[in-house]
Amino acid sequence: MTKSARRASFPRMIDQFLRQRVAETLPPRELERLRVYLHSLIADRQSPPKCGSRPDWSEIGQECGIPHETLERMNGVLAPAIDAITRFVGPQAEKRKQSRWRGKERNHKTRLLISAES
Repeated sequence: MTKSARRASFPRMIDQFLRQRVAETLPPRELERLRVYLHSLIADRQSPPKCGSRPDWSEIGQECGIPHETLERMNGVLAPAIDAITRFVGPQAEKRKQSRWRGKERNHKTRLLISAES
């Protein structure tokens, strides 16, 4: 599987995880709010908030409108998804962004040089 295919399939994996493991314990509206929040972390390439090595459920709850007590109670169920997102958007994701930016910078400079020579 190519890197782009993995990037495209990761949100679907999170959806499947939520349907299989979390849907039994959260009401549908809260599940949808959590899904949207997790997808926004993936799309924006942001790590989930942490308090030490554990997810910061109070901040996550505040961001997605779910009482933090509910999320803390579900720590054992939700922690694997939070860890997966952390790994997905971790240092390698930042390196990919930086290398893409450098490539665009280089191409932009090359275009300027070519334009100046014409």
